Amino acid sequence: MARTLDVSTAENGAVFYSGPGNRALAEEFAYVNGRTTLEMTPGGQWLDSQGLFGPSSPLTPGQATTVWSTLSERFAASASGNAVGFVQGARAGSIFNTVEYPTLLGNQAIKNVITGGY
Repeated sequence: MARTLDVSTAENGAVFYSGPGNRALAEEFAYVNGRTTLEMTPGGQWLDSQGLFGPSSPLTPGQATTVWSTLSERFAASASGNAVGFVQGARAGSIFNTVEYPTLLGNQAIKNVITGGY
């Protein structure tokens, strides 16, 4: 399902995050500025509600990471305009650093990727 869920955003609408405490910062920024994190898209909301990293998940942590990586790659590939990332403290091996950021850099519809916070 990660290959077909709706993760679309408006131009200049995509907000990314990785690292401790950055989800809350990214969501607050998105709400205030009319933008969207992956989990705010219809597909991201649905996948987030599945609790794939929780104790009752039918998937291993590695399988859950693969599913989220697929959805994250699609989110970055469909973004356009200016993308914002809250990534201070992100691990080098995070989904942002290994999947989303490289995808954004290769996305011809992206003008700028702004990271660091507000």
